[in-house]
Amino acid sequence: MLYLFGGGFVGGIGVGHWWLIGRVADVVGRVEVPLYGLAPDFHHDDALSFLVAVYDRLMTERPGVPVVVMADSSGGALAVLLTQAVRGRGMAAPIRLILLCPWLDLSLSNPGIGRVARRDPWLSRGGAGKGGTGVGT
Repeated sequence: MLYLFGGGFVGGIGVGHWWLIGRVADVVGRVEVPLYGLAPDFHHDDALSFLVAVYDRLMTERPGVPVVVMADSSGGALAVLLTQAVRGRGMAAPIRLILLCPWLDLSLSNPGIGRVARRDPWLSRGGAGKGGTGVGT
């Protein structure tokens, strides 16, 4: 499994992420957690190039072993981009994407956001619009 953490592209991996990853690892075994570069020092293209290289290494190290990608929040956007990128390069795509509250509308323009904001434990319009995860806002 490959886990891509969220944090609004600016926040690093947190204690809550490690707790969740630990529980997942208890079930699935190996979980690879690449620590990709964050804004403002890095652009999303840098993160994507890094993640494609990590994915390629996983596929090379364990040929024939399928990869599941799990991600939360902004990591969900990266998971979708990663899947598109590897398919575009003719590589085998992940067999499954598990996206937890993925931040897929980076413009925050979907009119339905307000209806689900009260139930979303990871992301809110207020926090995300300020470049953070929005947890607790």
